[in-house]
Amino acid sequence: MRPERFERLLLEAANCVPGITARTLAAAGHTAHPYGIAAEAAGRTTRWQVVAVTPGDDYSRPEPAPTLGERLPEQPLPAVGSDPATVEGALVAAVLRADPGEIRAVDRYSQRPNPPAVGRGATFELYSGARIHLNAIP
Repeated sequence: MRPERFERLLLEAANCVPGITARTLAAAGHTAHPYGIAAEAAGRTTRWQVVAVTPGDDYSRPEPAPTLGERLPEQPLPAVGSDPATVEGALVAAVLRADPGEIRAVDRYSQRPNPPAVGRGATFELYSGARIHLNAIP
């Protein structure tokens, strides 16, 4: 899955979450990162960058057909508040609900014992071997 397609999936999924209104980063006027969304929840806007790591993918060619596998179990949608961790949880749950079976595993940063520098976000590992990073950005 390429970042553009994940951005569409994320945007559609985010707008199905009660309490979240989302638009692309570009539509929100943020041009420093080409892919991602701005999500407004509880009066606060958080921005989420989408980065794909796809070994061997040639972006000059059409995107290959998705590699599907067993879908991950749906996660309950948490109540969304102004804390970015609640938005992170809601976005991950919404993406898993919308996933047709491309996602093999997900790692939420806020649930790690030692979260990475970005603090909030998730890595989605796909059956194709690709990884999609969803990073909270300032």
